Amino acid sequence: ANPIELKGIAESSEISDEEKIKQYRIRKEKIYSNDERCEAICHIIVKVLLDNTYKKIHRQGKGMLAVSSIPNAIAYKKMLDKIYKEKVESEPKKYGEFAEAPIFIVYSDRQGVDPCSSLNGGRTEEKVLQEFQVCKNGLIIVVDKLQTGFDEPKLHTLFLDKEISGINAIQTISRVDRKCNFKKDCLI
Repeated sequence: ANPIELKGIAESSEISDEEKIKQYRIRKEKIYSNDERCEAICHIIVKVLLDNTYKKIHRQGKGMLAVSSIPNAIAYKKMLDKIYKEKVESEPKKYGEFAEAPIFIVYSDRQGVDPCSSLNGGRTEEKVLQEFQVCKNGLIIVVDKLQTGFDEPKLHTLFLDKEISGINAIQTISRVDRKCNFKKDCLI
């Protein structure tokens, strides 16, 4: 195995490469799950959605947020719901037309975590995807789902809060590279 050189990770030759990778992953997850960081990113996402994404594709643009873990996705969902509502209500003349844009979340249900349907008003994943396809605007938060094979031509903006590489990076970025009438660009 090639040695890994990462700042802040123990440099001792007595620590195995596996241990260095483990330390790196722990440190990275602490960064991704930081509440202040997440909240700051939520404010940016809401601003981009309202001032850019939703005004694209004849005011039918949509967004996707890909995150690193289910707990982080849940935190984002809760913060985005709150921040989005506050922003729309604070400027109803400017953003009122986007008030009903849904924020959905999709992940594989597992023990110890609330099912994603509980965060989507009881909707199943299938129903969420159907509604996302027909809604005028919206944001869908994903964890290792829909990053490949998902085809929503009006998906304009991709927000990434996770590392991606290789073929997965190409497939993930390609989610916004779908053609449809009036779509002139995309944003990552």
